Amino acid sequence: MTIYEAVRTAVMGVCSTVGDRVRPDQLAAGDDLPAIVMTVGANVPDAGLDGIFADRYTVSVTVYSETRAEADELADELRALDMEDLDDGSAAWSFFVESETRGALLVDSESSEPTYFVTITFTVLKC
Repeated sequence: MTIYEAVRTAVMGVCSTVGDRVRPDQLAAGDDLPAIVMTVGANVPDAGLDGIFADRYTVSVTVYSETRAEADELADELRALDMEDLDDGSAAWSFFVESETRGALLVDSESSEPTYFVTITFTVLKC
């Protein structure tokens, strides 16, 4: 399982209202909201005396929603991944919440209807 597959599996497990709208890097054209975008930073190996014992990733998961309340609810669901493990049969993936950012984007300049977002940054360890 790749880091993207692990994050997508974990996110879809706690955020059922987004369906399959969990995308790497950007939303797909025509995606309905709510939807989630994940971005993955570089792999940093954690090494000990016996060699590498884990791969460490920084992952940002951003929820996009039409209302602040829905974005907050989905963020609460994502925070439930803190200190949770996902076992894919060949590795264990551990999720740790590091930070959170909230805001709104004015997507359509013809409208005053913003799209709300919450970004939660995780450290993900693959052991």
